[in-house]
Amino acid sequence: MSRIGNKLKAGFFPTPIDQVRHLKELISFEADSNILDPTAGTGTPLQILAADQPYNIKTYGVEIDKGRYKLAAENLSVCANAPIESMVISRSSFGLIFLNPPYDETMIGIGDTITHRKEEIELYRSHKMLMNKGILIYILSSKLFANKRIAQFLSRNFEECGLMRFTDPDYDEYGQCIFIGKKKTATSRKENKIMTDFLLNMDNPSFVQSNVNLITTIIGRKTWTVPYSSSIKTFYSKLDSKDHFYDDIQSSKGFNAFKNQTQPRELKIGGNPILPLNQGQLALLLASGGINGLIGANDSLHLIQGQEIVSQKESVDYENDNKTNKTLTVEKIRTTREISLKVLTPEGELKKLI
Repeated sequence: MSRIGNKLKAGFFPTPIDQVRHLKELISFEADSNILDPTAGTGTPLQILAADQPYNIKTYGVEIDKGRYKLAAENLSVCANAPIESMVISRSSFGLIFLNPPYDETMIGIGDTITHRKEEIELYRSHKMLMNKGILIYILSSKLFANKRIAQFLSRNFEECGLMRFTDPDYDEYGQCIFIGKKKTATSRKENKIMTDFLLNMDNPSFVQSNVNLITTIIGRKTWTVPYSSSIKTFYSKLDSKDHFYDDIQSSKGFNAFKNQTQPRELKIGGNPILPLNQGQLALLLASGGINGLIGANDSLHLIQGQEIVSQKESVDYENDNKTNKTLTVEKIRTTREISLKVLTPEGELKKLI
């Protein structure tokens, strides 16, 4: 598989269902709210968090993989099949964001000199979409919390923070931890140095085992409340699927005008002529196919088809030369047109008239 193919498939680690159920016990809602998973997978985590709530919780997701998107579209209120980079989403609008980002680096594009961790990029992006005092659930491999930029960003932008490990055997398999925090307002965004230093030690497995509690030990001791959020005004992809435009194109006046102008024209002759047709006019109608089709009715019903036959014929003309007073013979080629008429009689006899 190509490197790009690996990039498209790698990094998808669905959150284990047991850990999502534990998270549900740490989250409460105080009113109607909108929650988002920007890398939704099948949409199961948000579906679980929103289930059996006393309020109207609307779930939003974005998923690039077509197969996972089909499942997410059934599990979530709204889901887009698109890369998150292409999405246009209202800022500061979601009460909760569930973020389990892909574990990878960005690919170097034209003009790029360095790559960036996707875990870091998606954290910044999600922070913009989360409303003040909204709740972020951020799931990472424990060692990635020691990334200095991630550690400083979390300690600067979130308060009432909690960090906990997956329970076994999921932690043994994935080595993931869960960060939960409430977004600070703009006026209170100062770095929590103690928190930064703690996170910078997360790349030490012994430190994690000794200092980061299992998620089950937090249940009953702490809950994070998701605030009310109003309706989401903007949620679409700049690379929206062409399927979404099909009905609009079909009903477009411009498209219908284009179809009318490009479809083959049919000669339609209706009614009776104002004056009787002479032989020349009848010949023109026959040559053009203007009277092709059924003529007559019942026992006199005939099927007729006319055709113009164009050919070149040689002829001899005699012209008088005034200077020599002699008659000259001149050979000329003339274009001739003849009418061929085929008639199918009621008796099934095919006649050809020239």
